[in-house]
Amino acid sequence: MRPFAILAAAALLLTGCAATPDEPEASLTPEASLTPDAQPTDDRCLTVDQSTADSMSLGLNVSGVELARWSAVKSNDDEKVWFVSAIATGGGLDGKAFTFATNDDPTQPGIEGLTLAADGFTKEFTDWPYGPDTEFGVQLVDDGGQEPRDCAEAAID
Repeated sequence: MRPFAILAAAALLLTGCAATPDEPEASLTPEASLTPDAQPTDDRCLTVDQSTADSMSLGLNVSGVELARWSAVKSNDDEKVWFVSAIATGGGLDGKAFTFATNDDPTQPGIEGLTLAADGFTKEFTDWPYGPDTEFGVQLVDDGGQEPRDCAEAAID
């Protein structure tokens, strides 16, 4: 179990420091393409709120990529950790899964917590801090890390 007790305080401090692409928000992924096309299949997987999907997408550092088929799972390793996955389309990344970690409930509107890249692939294509390199040590192999990815991938037609 990894400590996440100070994550909320860190999130408040880092909110102004989180990197986002230089593109204006209007040029980012259209809302319609972020809507999940199918319900998650795993019992633990939950649908991600659109505002969470929009916020996490702001960290993309590659053009032409849209994220869809969002799914979330609350980790059993730490009560404040949620893993969130989505599938990429466009930009040469079609079908690739992105997985994030957050300390805020991604199923509710208005995510305000810290967002981290939970794996190396997500780190490479976003500006979000890399979870394993942070003091929180959050990574894809933690409980709940793989499930939203599996659900998002299963939703691919």
